[in-house]
Amino acid sequence: MITLKNTGLVMLIFGLLFLGQTIRAQEKAEAEELSKFEVFGGYSLLRADGANFHGWKTGAGYNFNRWLAVAADADGHYFSETTPGGTEKRREYSAAVGPHFSYRNKSKFVPFVYAMPGVVWETHSHSGESETHTGFAFETGGGVDLELSKTVAIRLVDITASITHVHGHTSTKPKFSTGIVFHFGRK
Repeated sequence: MITLKNTGLVMLIFGLLFLGQTIRAQEKAEAEELSKFEVFGGYSLLRADGANFHGWKTGAGYNFNRWLAVAADADGHYFSETTPGGTEKRREYSAAVGPHFSYRNKSKFVPFVYAMPGVVWETHSHSGESETHTGFAFETGGGVDLELSKTVAIRLVDITASITHVHGHTSTKPKFSTGIVFHFGRK
């Protein structure tokens, strides 16, 4: 015999089952919105030794979930100046790999932070003579993407503290980047 007390318990059980199914469906829909891979490319500015080095930055990442990815970044920056003693050219390239943390919510703005160890190559040439040194790099920073669609976003800003140790000298240089992010695949 079903009593009022039992009816309430049965309704509670069905309500919890329905709520559980709704939550699972929502999680599945959110997971489907997440891309598996992201690829970035754009302009980058490195500030070093009182000079602006203009260049490029590119990167790729694999999203494990809505907040954690593993990313690989590479960039190149260039400086040239003509002096009475000849033309001075300086180049710096770096590559780094590490974790990338994002805060994805219902907003079109996606803030992110990262900390990635890697390698740096610095080349300095003056009047045809050149020397290259390699060393350790550590890239840490963050920024904000503006999602335009499920497949394209604009990286509004990416600010990096580039810590390098090359030829016995350690320095910290700021980098500023902006560009386009492409999303591929769905989780």
